[in-house]
Amino acid sequence: MILRPRAVRVVIIFGLAMAAVIWALRSSGDIGPPLERRVVVHANWVDQRTSLQEAYNDADVAVIAIPVKSQSYKMHEAIFTDYSLRILRVLKGTPVPTDIAVSLTGGEWQGVSYQVEGQRMLELGSPYLFLLKKRFPGDVANHQYTPIGGYQGIIKLKQEGEGGAVKWSAVSFNPENPLEKKVQGSDILSYLGVEN
Repeated sequence: MILRPRAVRVVIIFGLAMAAVIWALRSSGDIGPPLERRVVVHANWVDQRTSLQEAYNDADVAVIAIPVKSQSYKMHEAIFTDYSLRILRVLKGTPVPTDIAVSLTGGEWQGVSYQVEGQRMLELGSPYLFLLKKRFPGDVANHQYTPIGGYQGIIKLKQEGEGGAVKWSAVSFNPENPLEKKVQGSDILSYLGVEN
């Protein structure tokens, strides 16, 4: 079968049109899994710490807590996610409000995933050590906090033991965090000199 040039053009145009329709439907999620839409933002953290002890000393609040709920929102052309925490133990800072929230840059917003390079988003239900600064220090009614040193003030933990003999060990979470690397496998409370 010999195709004429006009027939070839019609087949090519039809194929391109079908590909465009399929791409549009996949992007919207109407057919098949939606195509991943992700924005990675580069950040230059200016308040990085050299040790976990330094970060602990500079924190307004230090708690062991579990993120139980998250909510993403847009503010000043950036996407943020607030994590509501269930506090398991207060290590520093009193009084710590019961409705404390940790704010991270990034999150899911209108079908797009926004992520800061080098910063992992939190896993709901997992325990963490949070070393935090008040996000809006002049607003006493606001209970939003941000981690010390960008992502440095978040260390994922594993609980070992029960009752009065609980040990909180640092586990791998963010390979970009040099403070986490230094304390991985260590008992965090002993490392920080906090009584168990």
